[in-house]
Amino acid sequence: DKGKSKKREAKIGKAKKEHEKETEAIRKADAPLQSRITALHSQATSSNTQLINIELQIVAVQTQYNATREQSYRNLLAIELNRLGLLEGATQADLLNVSRQINGVQQQRSELAVRQQRADGELAAKVGRVVDELKGIA
Repeated sequence: DKGKSKKREAKIGKAKKEHEKETEAIRKADAPLQSRITALHSQATSSNTQLINIELQIVAVQTQYNATREQSYRNLLAIELNRLGLLEGATQADLLNVSRQINGVQQQRSELAVRQQRADGELAAKVGRVVDELKGIA
């Protein structure tokens, strides 16, 4: 029956439109997450570079400290080592914070991927039911 067939085709069309709406909503939700994760990765790269530079400075000052016998100069170098150590700790804390933020954003993106898979599965199931109904007509 052509009327029932058109009705079922309309059901498929409706299911596809619903799927497209859900897919678009997921894309819109993911776009700022993609931007955020890119920014966080840039921040992590910058902090890593800063940490490497601090560690190189620590090695250089430690070498100077070990090579110097003059006490007043050693005192200045010890102060510099303390300063660099604090800076190193703060940078490591920043990296840990950025890492946690990256993990949070990745979790949100994973949830969106699951939502997309669910939407894809629901569309396939709806279309499958309509196809099965059409086979019953033929």
